[in-house]
Amino acid sequence: MVSVVGLAIGVGLFTGMLFFVEASSRSMTRRALAPLSLDMQRVLSAPLGPRLTLRETVDKVGPIAPGTTVSLSITVGNEGTETANDVVLGDDLPGSLKYVPGSTRLDGTLLGDVAGASPVAHGLTGAGLNVGSLKPSRSTTLTYSVRAERAVDIRASALRARASSREETIPIRADAPPSMTLDRLQSEVRKLPDVTSAEKFLMFDLSDGSVRRNRSILHQSVRVFGLAPRYLAAHPSVRLHTGSYDGKSALVSVELARALALVPGSQISIKLPDGTRTPPTAVGGVADFSRATPLFSSRKSKKLDDFLYVPMSLVVGPDFFERWVLPAYARAASTPGRIARNGPLVELDIGVDRSTMPSSPSDALARTKSVAESVMGIAPGRDYLIDNVSNALAVASDDARTARQLFAVLGLPGLLLAAFLAMFAGKIFAEAQRQQDGLLRLRGADR
Repeated sequence: MVSVVGLAIGVGLFTGMLFFVEASSRSMTRRALAPLSLDMQRVLSAPLGPRLTLRETVDKVGPIAPGTTVSLSITVGNEGTETANDVVLGDDLPGSLKYVPGSTRLDGTLLGDVAGASPVAHGLTGAGLNVGSLKPSRSTTLTYSVRAERAVDIRASALRARASSREETIPIRADAPPSMTLDRLQSEVRKLPDVTSAEKFLMFDLSDGSVRRNRSILHQSVRVFGLAPRYLAAHPSVRLHTGSYDGKSALVSVELARALALVPGSQISIKLPDGTRTPPTAVGGVADFSRATPLFSSRKSKKLDDFLYVPMSLVVGPDFFERWVLPAYARAASTPGRIARNGPLVELDIGVDRSTMPSSPSDALARTKSVAESVMGIAPGRDYLIDNVSNALAVASDDARTARQLFAVLGLPGLLLAAFLAMFAGKIFAEAQRQQDGLLRLRGADR
């Protein structure tokens, strides 16, 4: 009887821990996703839209013998509506190709080498060549020659030319897929399976004195957002105090409303980065943004958990932002001698379908990674993705794995201990039974 009880206790302990671990791991997905306000954010590296184009060609394609001279041609164009300033061309040669000194020409004009090195790849950092400004619809072509140090297949050697400008600081690569407009990107992402939403998020910090009501000027910087009404409706952390927001009027923070005595129906105007002003814009509502995590969470990869609240804030529709703010910043950034502030942030905030998410964190992680790959598979190469949901599930998956390991470390030894105690108790019981049987036989009992 004792052995049965001991065994039952051991089995009960084992199964109880097993059910606890399994139930805990299955709830980890839900608990990991609960605090997230943003699932994924695809941040555009060229917020003003595609401007520079770059093409690189060679006059010999395929296998070439050692000592063969090859001519390379790099053409950069400006497809934007504003002048591109400080356009820099660079090229990183593979080790099998060596620059031919004195062979570089820019639009046919011979250029001098830099300390015996190529003008487009010189110094310890492989610095490029500043070819100056490039007006809209114009292009410039740079050519130079290289010599094969050993047998090489030109098709197997990736062309590595790059170009950047003061307005487009992240270099573009030769013959890279063209950037996609935000509208087209939004349309394509919304078609992906397991994606429930894809909303524009636009942000820019205006300088002091940019917002005014009649003659009252706010002498503080103001953060302006470009958001659709459905974006705010999906995030209850934005709490509307008075009025409403329809995407055509402005929604101002409580602090901004207090500073300029704004109420629904008031008119404000915004001084843009290039010095021009927007037409008067009606205030539709006043809201409390002090807990609006989606709006003020850091977009820096190492500080994603930081909440950086800006009291003086206002929200306008994405159409208004794209019509007035972005072009004004492009004009300001393209004006010689004008120092533009930090550029606008343009991203697509993506919601993942949580209702069909597997309960296992590892299975859910596999699904969100698949969504992330699909998102970045649309016009890849220039933007980057902040994948909050996969990061959270990766932590939950590690926690579930640790729980199973602890179960193996603690649960199985517990079962073995229970089994040993059951056997020990059974042995004692059997010995006591034998002694009792012996005493009964001495007394003449017949068992």
